Amino acid sequence: MSTKVEATIEDLYRVEGKAELVNGEILHMSPTGGLPHYAAREITVSLQHYEKSTQTLSSISHIANRSALTLPSTLARSL
Repeated sequence: MSTKVEATIEDLYRVEGKAELVNGEILHMSPTGGLPHYAAREITVSLQHYEKSTQTLSSISHIANRSALTLPSTLARSL
């Protein structure tokens, strides 16, 4: 039988990057700032252009059932 040791605030202070302490577990956060925001915005805008040009919905609605998003080659080239 294994016993799980809960993380403490001291453990959180030793983590590099962004993280939160939730119910005794350290959860690493996605990066924030100019560059990650810019990349996310570019992907979103490209998907919107693709949806409008093909008059279809993008693969975003199907991500929950997939391990990765595969962009059509025409869209990937526009990024």
